[in-house]
Amino acid sequence: MRKILALLVLTFCLFLEVKSQSLYMPRNVEAAYKRGTRSLTGRPGPHYWQNHGIYDITLSAMPPDRMIRGSEKITYFNNSPDTLKEIVMSLVLNFHKPEAIHYEYFDSARFTSGLHIDHFAIDGQSWDP
Repeated sequence: MRKILALLVLTFCLFLEVKSQSLYMPRNVEAAYKRGTRSLTGRPGPHYWQNHGIYDITLSAMPPDRMIRGSEKITYFNNSPDTLKEIVMSLVLNFHKPEAIHYEYFDSARFTSGLHIDHFAIDGQSWDP
């Protein structure tokens, strides 16, 4: 009887010890739970949002002239609770222009006049590139 009682007390003490321990939670994860952007399961929470864009790209290649002509329409969706003060677009550098910085030797036959923007508009309003 004593052995059974001792075993029960030991089991109860171990259960309390295990129950009192909690897993480490990084500060950024804890902050996401508090903001409601993540739930405790790791799934998106009620305040989770994600911006996205739809890209409509049309290209035509002219191999003999070494030219590529194209147009692109980007429809951007801001699902953030904040307004966007600015959108930054980064275009590919004019890597094939003769004045561009090159880290290796380039044959002059590979050089082109670079990237040219003929028209740029936001919400139908033209902007000077």
